[in-house]
This record gives sequence, structure tokens and C-alpha cells, in this order.
Amino acid sequence: MTLSMRACEGRTGWTDPAQSVAIARAFADGLLDGLSGCQVRAGSDDLADLVARSRRGVGPDERRLRRTDFDARASTRNGGGIDGLHRPASLWGRR
Repeated sequence: MTLSMRACEGRTGWTDPAQSVAIARAFADGLLDGLSGCQVRAGSDDLADLVARSRRGVGPDERRLRRTDFDARASTRNGGGIDGLHRPASLWGRR
């Protein structure tokens, strides 16, 4: 897929698939439960560091992906905060 993308034209360095497999396996084995909901990246993140971070725990805003509305006004109408973040009541508590 990426070979057909202009951004990847001429690129020769690719992440070893074994790194992705190792991270996926660590999640499956429960070693990275503390990173649930966090973005991780094979090829950039060291597995030993991820395991250590998982054990130590991460803050509520560390490496979290957020869905934001296209229109900030829609966000406040739909239960999001003034910062435009969508906060499902089941995860953030009722407002």
C-alpha cells in the first residue's frame, strides 16, 4: 500500500515487521496493559521502554488520540468541552 503513496517515493528504510509483531504480542500477553488507549509505534518505540512505561503508568494525556469535531461550536453542543475534545460520559463522568 505505501509503495503507491507519493510520500513514500524513493523510501528504502522500512520498519522490520518483527517489531510490530513483538509489540502486538506484548499487548496480547498483558505486558502493555498500562498503555491501553495509548499510541505506540513500532520502529520508534523500544519494547523494553514500553514495558517499563506500562508498569509505571502514564498520565491521562500522554500519547492519547482524541476525536475532535470539525466545528468547535458543534463540540460544545455535543457534550465536548470548550477545548473541542469529545468526552464520552462513560469514560469521563457525567457533566
